[in-house]
Amino acid sequence: MIPMQDPNSVRLLTSRRKTRRHDYRVPFELRYDDRALIVDGLNISRSGIAGIVRGIVPLAERTRVRVHLHHYRPIEGTVRWTRGREVGISFIEDLANHPRLHALVARVENGQPALPAGST
Repeated sequence: MIPMQDPNSVRLLTSRRKTRRHDYRVPFELRYDDRALIVDGLNISRSGIAGIVRGIVPLAERTRVRVHLHHYRPIEGTVRWTRGREVGISFIEDLANHPRLHALVARVENGQPALPAGST
């Protein structure tokens, strides 16, 4: 006999994300130690960025990285998660210290293109 589970004991699954993710399909670079990885962007938010690493690279969770986005000053981050070649980076620095990057995220949040026309 299979015991019935008390419906009051079931925890609801909630998102741990503090900020909403937005499509960001622009390649970027991750640098750590003496390595540089090209990553195809998936999404971006005020708190981090995710993408798919080109190639096979052992990138461990909690690795400190510098995120280099197209024509922006690098921002410090930490690898929060990896799934195969997918990687999620949490920004360590506050976007308030990166006004141009903050403006990029605001543009993407408003449904505008990540890169202005003619900047590729």
